[in-house]
Amino acid sequence: MSIPVRPLGLIMNVANKLGLEISYAYDDLAFVDDNSFLFKMEESGENVSLFFNDTINKNECAHLEEKIIASGKEEGLTITNKGTFSIKEALNQKITILFNGPIGTPYGSAP
Repeated sequence: MSIPVRPLGLIMNVANKLGLEISYAYDDLAFVDDNSFLFKMEESGENVSLFFNDTINKNECAHLEEKIIASGKEEGLTITNKGTFSIKEALNQKITILFNGPIGTPYGSAP
C-alpha cells in the first residue's frame, strides 16, 4: 500500500480505532481530542512523530503510546514517540507550540 506524504486519513483511522478524533489539523500537525497528544507528519509518509502534551500523566502516556503505535502499524505507519509539547499563547490570538525531547531537551518549535 502506498502511503501519501501527508497521511491525515490514516492518522484519523488510528485515532478513531482508539475512540478518539482529530480535533484540529494544520499543515503537518494533527491534534487529538483535548490536545492530550498530537501527530506530526514527517517527510516520508509512513513516518509519524507522536508528542504528548506536557500536562498529561506519564503513566497514561505509556499506556496510550502502546495502543497508538500498534494501531499505526495496522495502518502501515511507523509512529515514534518524540517527547512532549506545550502550547503557549502569543500575541494577536496566535499560539506557539514548543516541542521537547523525551527528557525535556528542546526538540524544536512551530509557530
